[in-house]
Order: sequence, then structure tokens, then C-alpha cells
Amino acid sequence: MHEHVEKFTEYVLAGDDNQASRLVDSAMAQYTKTEVFEQLITPAMYRVGTLWEENKISVADEHLATAVVDMIITSLDQKEPQEEALPDTGKVLLGGVEAEEHYLGLKMVSSRFKDYRWNVRYLGPNLPLSHLHTMAQMWKPDVIVLSVALAYRLPSVIEYVDAFSQFEHEPTILIGGRVAPKLQSTFAEYNNVFVLVGLDDLDQWIETGKVGSVHAGTK
Repeated sequence: MHEHVEKFTEYVLAGDDNQASRLVDSAMAQYTKTEVFEQLITPAMYRVGTLWEENKISVADEHLATAVVDMIITSLDQKEPQEEALPDTGKVLLGGVEAEEHYLGLKMVSSRFKDYRWNVRYLGPNLPLSHLHTMAQMWKPDVIVLSVALAYRLPSVIEYVDAFSQFEHEPTILIGGRVAPKLQSTFAEYNNVFVLVGLDDLDQWIETGKVGSVHAGTK
């Protein structure tokens, strides 16, 4: 599938949602959704981000590519059978920390939780702590998912995690995003926090309650 990343990148930068969707549909016929997300869509969007950092594309180009991918993720969810959440799977609340505008990874995580028939509330990016805290306090999710793409937002992530760790219902906190591999040592001493390096980690956590050899609720 890696050989299709460049072509997919070209399609989304051109705003060609038809060709981009056809490529994803073709990949979905051969691979799992997690594989398509991880091996096609994610590297393509990383490529878009790199092109922007190198001033080879504009902010408008990046936003166009994001809009096309957003539409494709939504379309994938709509193509699958719409089944109600199972009562024993739990509730998950997803949001990006304040000023964090990257959200496609968070939307992919939301999609995977829906596949496992969790009760999902996806709030999108750029949520002030007070707003996300209020929602979590009222709804009492079993899991809170935070997304962070840029390393300098780490202080905000720590602030959010510390606030949510005070809840009496003790939700599990999952952290993902482009800088996730650099955050593992930061949260190593938190009993209720798991850092997800990729969607494979997410699938493993949903199915087993652990990432790698670390079980939920243990250091």
C-alpha cells in the first residue's frame, strides 16, 4: 500500500475527492481499516505537513487536503452498517487540547471506537480545558482520548491529564498524535494513562486493555 501514498497525496492536494475516494475504496477491499488509516492516509497527511513546513504548499493547500481526508473518513463510517453501541463496551470522549488544530488522527480513533461499538462522543480539536472538563464531569466517560501533534503543546497535555486524573470515576486517558512516541517517558508514572504510538496500539488496548506488555491500571 505504501506505493499508493504519493498518488493519494497528489489527489488530496488537488482536491480530487473522487480519485482519492476510489483509491481508499480499492485499499479497503484488500486491507483492514486500521491498515488503510496507518499505511495510506496517515503517511500521506504527514507528507502534506512536511510540504507545508518546507513552504512548498500553502495553508490553503493543507486545508484542502485535510477537508478531502475528513470527507473520506466520514464516508467510510457511513458505508459501514450503523449498529448501536453495546451497553457493556463503555463510553469514550475524544477531543484535542486548546490551540491544537490537527484532528484527523483523532477522527480516525473515533472511527475505530465506533467499529468496536463503543458509545462515542467526538468533540473535535481545540477544546479549552474548562469545556472538555465540564463535558467529562457530566457524562463520566470510561475513556478520554486526547490528541496532540506538536511537541510544544506538552504542558497543556499534562495539565489536561492532571485535571482528568482527579475525577472520582477514574477514567482511562489515551494520548495519541504525531509526537506520541516522544511522550511515553513523560507519562510512565501515571497509572491511568496510555500513550498510543499508532492505531495498532489502539486496537490492542480496546481488545486487551493493554499496550505492549503494560496492562491498564498498572505502571
